[in-house]
This record gives sequence, C-alpha cells and structure tokens, in this order.
Amino acid sequence: NEDSERILLLVEQHDRPLGDSDKLVRRRLAQIGEARFRDLLMIKKGDAVGQNTQPWDVGTLQGTERLLNEVLRQDSCLSLRRLAVNGRDIMALGVPAGPEVGRLLDACLDAVIDERVPNEREELLAFAEELRKEAS
Repeated sequence: NEDSERILLLVEQHDRPLGDSDKLVRRRLAQIGEARFRDLLMIKKGDAVGQNTQPWDVGTLQGTERLLNEVLRQDSCLSLRRLAVNGRDIMALGVPAGPEVGRLLDACLDAVIDERVPNEREELLAFAEELRKEAS
C-alpha cells in the first residue's frame, strides 16, 4: 500500500511546480513531506535531462533543491506537531472541542508556514483569538 500511495502521488504531482521561493517550498514540504519532495525533484531532473530541455530548466531545479536544503536547515515548523500551540491551548481561549479547534490550528499552521506569524505561543494565541472574533 505504501509503495502504491507513493507512486500514485508521484504520478499525480510530477507536473506541479515544487516552488521557487522559501514560502512555496515550505508549503509543498508541509503537504507531501521531505521524502516525496526529493522523489519529485529527482523525477523532474530526470525528465528535464531526458527531454533535452534548456540548461536553465535543470538549473531551476537545482535552485529548488538549494531552497529545500535551506528550509530544512532552518528546521521550520511544517506540521501541527511542531506548532507552538495545540488543541488544549485553543480550547483555553473558550473554543469548544470540535471542528473549530482543528480549523484554528490549521489556520495557525498556515500562518506560520507563510511567515505571517512566528511559531511562538503568545503570537499564535493572539492570532487564533483574532480569527475567532472575525468568524463571530
């Protein structure tokens, strides 16, 4: 099953851009993980060479690989597990257990990935509270 899922993802995603900025690379890493990102990068490089594309196509992919390595070196928060807040923190704001907690956590993670909010507890709680007020 794992191999089937991996192959299916690679086939589905092989034409999608991996990212040409830190933000886009972080977003793709959060979606598919490092192993699948590297698999796609390898497929794209092979595809570029096999199709005898312009040298800048391979250079662009090498630039994406440098961005990937830099993002990984920075040890960025790319998952809810690494987020500085959790469901209990969100519920402490008065949010009842349920889908709203997950929605706010996902919004916090998106904001951290996009570098709109630092991955710091107080900043994220203020952000979640603001989102909650906007939704009311």
